[in-house]
Amino acid sequence: MEAKKDKILSKRGDSYKLVLTKEYKHKASIYVFNYKISLKDEKQETFTNAFDHMVDYSIKDYPNGRIKIVPIHEIIITKHKSWPIRTYNTVKKLFMDQMERLLNSAEELNLEEVIFEVTVIPNRKGKGKALKILDVTNKRSIIQIKNDDTICLSRAIVTSLASNKLLKDFTDSQLKHINEGRPLQKRVAEDLHEQSGVEIKEEGNNLDDLKAFENYLNIRIIVFTSNSTEYILYNGNEEYNEQIYLYYHDEHFDTITNITGFLAKRRFCKVCLIGYTEQHTCKDKHSNNYQKTTYL
Repeated sequence: MEAKKDKILSKRGDSYKLVLTKEYKHKASIYVFNYKISLKDEKQETFTNAFDHMVDYSIKDYPNGRIKIVPIHEIIITKHKSWPIRTYNTVKKLFMDQMERLLNSAEELNLEEVIFEVTVIPNRKGKGKALKILDVTNKRSIIQIKNDDTICLSRAIVTSLASNKLLKDFTDSQLKHINEGRPLQKRVAEDLHEQSGVEIKEEGNNLDDLKAFENYLNIRIIVFTSNSTEYILYNGNEEYNEQIYLYYHDEHFDTITNITGFLAKRRFCKVCLIGYTEQHTCKDKHSNNYQKTTYL
C-alpha cells in the first residue's frame, strides 16, 4: 500500500486544504500516512477540523487502533521531541495542546512546511488473524510492572536487566527486590533516567526515549505488542549484541523474562527475531548471507 502521488482529501468548501503525500505499510502491519495542511484562516476551529479529517482518514480501517502523530519540521524538532503512542481520544488532546504551544512560541513556523506523519497500529481483534490477548497475571514469562507513576518504561527496562543479571554491583537479594517491584525498582529506574539524560514525562515515555535508553545501555531492546513475532513494535538497534524484551500493551510496558515462553515456542532466533519449534534456517548477515541453523 503506497500512495503514488499527492491526493487532495479536502473538499472545495472546506476552510483548509488537506493533502495525503505518502501512504505505506510498515512491517508488523503498522500503517504510516504523511500529510500536509494549509489553512485559509487562523481560527483554531479550522486547524481542529483539518486535524480530525487527517486522523479520521488514517484510522478509517482501524478505528480501535493506537496512533502516533509527529509533525516533522526542523523548528519543531528542536522544541519538542516527544509524541507518544495513544488511543484516538487521548492523542487528540495531547497533540492539539502541544501544537498550540508550538505555534504560539515559534512565530517563524510556517504550518504549510510541516509534514504530519501519522502512524497507526491496528487492533486486529475481530478482523483477520486475531491478535492474541495475553493474561499477564498468568503468563509466567512476563513480570508485570505495577506502578502509580509515569515511568513504566524505565521500570520495565531495569527489571529486565535485573532478571537477566545485567545490572552490575547489585546483590542477588537486590536483583530479586527489583523483580518484585519493591521501592528499589523505582530508585534504579529514576537513576537510569538521570544517567541517560532522558527526562521523566507526565504523559509517560515513548519509543524515542526507549532508543535513548538503548543507546545509553548499549543493549538491544525489542518491543512486542503481542506474543507473536508478527507484532514487533520496535526491532531494536542491531548494533548491540545483548538483547532484552518488553511487552507493550494498553499504553503500558511490562518485562518479558523468557522470550520462548512468551512466544510459546521452543526456540528463538536472535538474528531473524523469529520463534520456532523444530528448526529454523536464517541468514547471518555478518557472514555474507551464510545459511545456518540457529538455536537459542
